[in-house]
Formats: sequence, structure tokens, C-alpha cells
Amino acid sequence: MDSRKDGVKITVKIGGKSKSFKSIKEAAKAFKIPYQTLYQRLFIMGWSYKDALTTNVRKRKKKVVKGKKRK
Repeated sequence: MDSRKDGVKITVKIGGKSKSFKSIKEAAKAFKIPYQTLYQRLFIMGWSYKDALTTNVRKRKKKVVKGKKRK
């Protein structure tokens, strides 16, 4: 995995195949993960690129308040 501060380049090897991305946003889009989720996994929680990109995103439950659904 390679990551550079200026002109970020991310290369991830998954299942024997390498994939390269120009940015974290591009990687998030390719793996259908919200950008903020990927950012938090990488920089807040310190996950590896492989784990951050391949771990499923949990679905949030909608809360019901006073008989109305909230998002």
C-alpha cells in the first residue's frame, strides 16, 4: 500500500489483484462506501486500507419518536 500526502495515490492488493486510486474519495466510490466512513476508518480508527475498504458498512436503524419515524 502506498499513500502520499500531495496527490494521494492509494494502491490496495485484494485477493491477489492490485487496485490503484487517485484519491480516498475515488476508492470509497469504487467500493460503495460513504467517504466519511472510509475517512474515519483510516484516519480516526487507524484501520489498514484493505480492512477499511472490504469491511461491510453497518446499516443504521431508524428511530421512532412519538409515533413518527426519524432519519
